[in-house]
Amino acid sequence: MPGPAPQPTPAERVEATLRAFAERLASGDAAGVAALFTEDATYDEPPAHHFSGRAALLAFVADFAARHHDVSFTISRLLVSADGATAAAEWRWASSMPWSPRCG
Repeated sequence: MPGPAPQPTPAERVEATLRAFAERLASGDAAGVAALFTEDATYDEPPAHHFSGRAALLAFVADFAARHHDVSFTISRLLVSADGATAAAEWRWASSMPWSPRCG
């Protein structure tokens, strides 16, 4: 009889969460992105963005989704603490934005 399935490592769990983040961001699912974070999560995109709490992240992602289309998100590098409580990722993203008189 086979034993229990091996549990994913903290890095594997974080990578799966980032894949879900990318999929939800690409589909414009701001609530789905925010649901991946705890109520007291901290999210940073240095040097410009720092958010504390799920509600702040939801507002940011909702605004992002409203202004960006055809989003792609590729993880380049991932660093995860041994316990999985802290992670840092480097990624590339691309999108298109609708034409606006402010942009054009």
